[in-house]
Amino acid sequence: MMALLIGGIVIMSLMSIAVPERRREIGVRRSVGAARGDSVQQFLLEAVLVALAGGLAGVLMGWGGMQIVTRYPDRGRCPLNFFLRWFGCSALVVSGLGMLSITWITVKERTREFGTRRALGATASGVFLHVLSECSALALAGCTLGASASWPLSRAVSQAAGLGFVFSREAAASAFAAALVLNVGFAFWPSRKAALVSPCEALRYEFCSGIEALV
Repeated sequence: MMALLIGGIVIMSLMSIAVPERRREIGVRRSVGAARGDSVQQFLLEAVLVALAGGLAGVLMGWGGMQIVTRYPDRGRCPLNFFLRWFGCSALVVSGLGMLSITWITVKERTREFGTRRALGATASGVFLHVLSECSALALAGCTLGASASWPLSRAVSQAAGLGFVFSREAAASAFAAALVLNVGFAFWPSRKAALVSPCEALRYEFCSGIEALV
C-alpha cells in the first residue's frame, strides 16, 4: 500500500510540472476547437502510460533485489534490512520530487512577482537565493517533523510486532542530512528558473493568463 502511495505521489509531481509547462499547447488546442474533455483525456492517458512504465520499472527493481538476496548470502543475510534501505531511498527520491513539483508550481504562480522584482533592480542571484531559502526552510521543517516522528513511530511498531526497540541516533542524523541535502538539491532547478524570469516574460505571462480567463 505504501509503495502505491509513493507511486501516486510521483505521478502527481510529474503531472504538476508538465501541465504548467504546456499551457501554450493546451491553449492552441482549445483555440482550434478541442474540448476540455479532450485535454483531460490526453493527460489521463499520459499519466496511465507513465504509471505503467513506472510499474514495470518497479517490478524489475524488485526482481533484481530478490536476486541479490537469494544469490549473495552475505548481502542478503537480513532481507528485511535490505528492503528497508531500499524503501528509505525510494522515500527520499519521492520527497525530492515533491519538493521539485511544489517549487515549480510556486515559481509559475509567482512569475509576475519575480518579473516585477527584476524590473525594480533585483539581481538574478538575489531571486535565486530568495527562492532557494524558502525551499530550504520548507525542507528543514519537513525533515525536522519526520525525525521527530520517527522515534515514537518506531517504538510503536516494535511494540506491536513484539520486537526489541532499537533506535540509532547516528542513522537518524544521517537520514536527516541526506533528506535535507536531497530536497534542497531538487529545488535548484526551479530556483534557477525563477532567477531567469524577465519583466517582459512576466508581462506576457500575465497577458496570456488574462486571455485564458476570458476564454
